[in-house]
Formats: sequence, structure tokens, C-alpha cells
Amino acid sequence: MVHQQTGWLVEPENSQAVADAIVFLLDHPQMAVQMGHAARRRVQELFSWEHHVNAYDALYQKLMKANQSCQSR
Repeated sequence: MVHQQTGWLVEPENSQAVADAIVFLLDHPQMAVQMGHAARRRVQELFSWEHHVNAYDALYQKLMKANQSCQSR
């Protein structure tokens, strides 16, 4: 999450900060909408199936190369 771009970060267990963030977003609904759209785009980019498949493929390739190196010793 990117503070004030894709959401609002607050310290853990700080209920006053959560309340302040909620009040701010209620007072600034357009900013809340913009953050919601930005958060959706970020999730689609970072957590798409294609991203996961590519990450697993890269991991498997790395593991296979490491395994081949160990076997040739």
C-alpha cells in the first residue's frame, strides 16, 4: 500500500488514527474514490495471474539450475 495514494496507513492499534483517516476520507470523497481506483490498478498489476505465473516460472528455473549445479559436483 502506498500511503495516501492507494490507501491510508496508520500505526497498529491506533484507533484515533483510524478514526481520523475515516473522517478525512468522508470529508474528501473524491480523494477516497481516487485512492480506490489507484488501489485497484496496483492490485491488478502486482497480483495478476500473469505476474504469479511468471514469478513461479522464474523460481522453478532458478531451482532447476541450482539442482543441476549440485548434481554435477
